[in-house]
Amino acid sequence: KESMKALIRIGVPSIEALAKVLNDRNSQVRKHAAQALGEIKDARSVESLIQVLNDSDADVLVEALSALEKIGIASVEPLIRALRDRDSQVRTLAIMALGEIRDTRAVESLIQILSDNDSNVRGEAANALSKIGDIRAVEPLIQVLSDNDSNVRGEAALALGKIRDTKASKPLIHSLLHDTDSEVRKNAAMAIGEIKDPITS
Repeated sequence: KESMKALIRIGVPSIEALAKVLNDRNSQVRKHAAQALGEIKDARSVESLIQVLNDSDADVLVEALSALEKIGIASVEPLIRALRDRDSQVRTLAIMALGEIRDTRAVESLIQILSDNDSNVRGEAANALSKIGDIRAVEPLIQVLSDNDSNVRGEAALALGKIRDTKASKPLIHSLLHDTDSEVRKNAAMAIGEIKDPITS
């Protein structure tokens, strides 16, 4: 831990060393290396951090994700590329980071991944789009209200409520009245309240 603190103080020259130990056998070493890279916040560490998103240790993943979010805008394009990764965990975590960074460059790619074959990926994409709040996501999210997974439909309903575009009012009313899942109906009701459209009053 002390050696990691020393590397943080050194700053940019230590990036290569920290990136190497992201593959260390010891998960605590990997975790603290990711944490240190997040403190340094240099764009050159982004690709190495993205490679860590398939790590098996939850603490390492948390720190890698946090580091990418701290680096911010410089992480966006590499994270967008990571949405094409074959590993659904990598795709999911890349989506989570993009949602926290909230850069509109990610919107089109997040819309495309709403049709991913993994329901967790689709749900996270809806959630990320709600955080970015771009109206380009409204129509695609309305389509997701018919997803075959109830958790994904619920996330889409919440996302539409956060974006607050009145185009979503009627589809949300349909979900409220006809969806077979009570959680989706609850989320649709909450979303309708967020939008405050006179047609629902």
